[in-house]
Amino acid sequence: MTERETRLRPEFATEYPGISPNVWMPVSELAKNLVARVHARRKQGMFTRTFDPTHFEFRGGDAARRPSRERSRSTDRLPASGIEAAAVRRGGASS
Repeated sequence: MTERETRLRPEFATEYPGISPNVWMPVSELAKNLVARVHARRKQGMFTRTFDPTHFEFRGGDAARRPSRERSRSTDRLPASGIEAAAVRRGGASS
């Protein structure tokens, strides 16, 4: 598997100071930059979106989709399954 990479499209460079346009970088590096940017802006009382994925090009990484059971964020809930899902649909709790 190759590492997922991204680069900033030059027409959006002014929206992402500190990130060079047209330079491929690991997605993990971009994520760290964007999280730091959001935290810094929140301290200044500015609340903005983390980023718009259309402002970037992506390449590489695993083409296979993750199983739907896998969470992409710590706040995502795992889908209910089996008896638990049936109980939720009926409005009851499983034991």
